[in-house]
Amino acid sequence: MPTSYDYASHDGAQVSTWVAADGDPVISGIAQGNAGLRIRFSRAGAFVLKADKVTVQSLANLADVDRRILARHRAGKWERDWVLVSEVARGGPAITVVSGSSDGEAFVDLGVTAAAVGQPLAAAGAGIALGNRRGLAGYFVSLAETPLLWRGRTVRDPWWSSKTWMSERGDPTHEESPVDGPGPHVVEIEHLEDIPTGER
Repeated sequence: MPTSYDYASHDGAQVSTWVAADGDPVISGIAQGNAGLRIRFSRAGAFVLKADKVTVQSLANLADVDRRILARHRAGKWERDWVLVSEVARGGPAITVVSGSSDGEAFVDLGVTAAAVGQPLAAAGAGIALGNRRGLAGYFVSLAETPLLWRGRTVRDPWWSSKTWMSERGDPTHEESPVDGPGPHVVEIEHLEDIPTGER
């Protein structure tokens, strides 16, 4: 069942509704009379993700897939830096904005009038566009369905242990996770400095 993603970094991003009146298009880059979003950041690395009609596809029998990969790794047929993509989220329209500074800002023109504020992004159709912006590290706007997020698993084969195991890519703990143990979990990483160097 399709769903919507609506996420803003809780300690670094603020999203508010903006309706462009006389003179506002100069400031916002949003066409006069159109509704939009104003995104303000208070730190670098904070981000906003909005997407509609999101579906998630995941590999079935992940424990069995893990066992097969570990067997191939022991046989020298799976490199330790390879990543198994175990889950992909696709959707659209979608907007992603990432701050590159402590005072980044962006306006998003939703291409609809104020009466449509609060409607899903899909209601904006081809009208979504990024308006004026500053201090961004990156941004992405897609009107069509596109891959949004993915989850991957890697082989953990530390030099201090004779055991190997599969774990989520980016898992900061790198703790042993038995194949038959609990399923994957999600850890929100709010600061780039929190991401292990090898995972960036």
